[in-house]
Amino acid sequence: MIKKYIFAAASIIIINLIFFYAFTLSEKTKADAALFNAAALAKARSGSAGTPSILKFEKDLSEFYAMLSKKKETAGLMREIDYAAKAAALSIQDISYASEKSDVSDISKISFSFSADGEYSGIKNFMHRLESSKSFFVIEDAALEKTSANEKMKLKLKVSAYVKNE
Repeated sequence: MIKKYIFAAASIIIINLIFFYAFTLSEKTKADAALFNAAALAKARSGSAGTPSILKFEKDLSEFYAMLSKKKETAGLMREIDYAAKAAALSIQDISYASEKSDVSDISKISFSFSADGEYSGIKNFMHRLESSKSFFVIEDAALEKTSANEKMKLKLKVSAYVKNE
């Protein structure tokens, strides 16, 4: 009888240890990494310019700027969305766009809103094409609904592109 209680207590302790390490250890690792990154950022801001992390950040930022389209190429961005939809066998209706300034003075955000009809596999293909595009598209909002008894779906999408104000 005592062996059963000892076995049960040992089992509970082992299960608790497994749950502790499975759930809290990964979060502790993330927290330690975030604390390390915050400390590195604070150190970089304190004036130690030229550190490898600052140089990598500047390189990444310049690559990001080089990737952005120019604002006057808005029609080209719309064409790119349309081509991606046609390649995925979707039909787009009612595309509209709005431009707004961002916090960074030389960058604007252009938001495109539209709906597209097609099969689910085509919608997945279309979204993949947008996400892997050379232009910097961000899918901000997506709603999917079934239109009829067949395979057709309707996608309502809001996509933004960041562009240079040149």
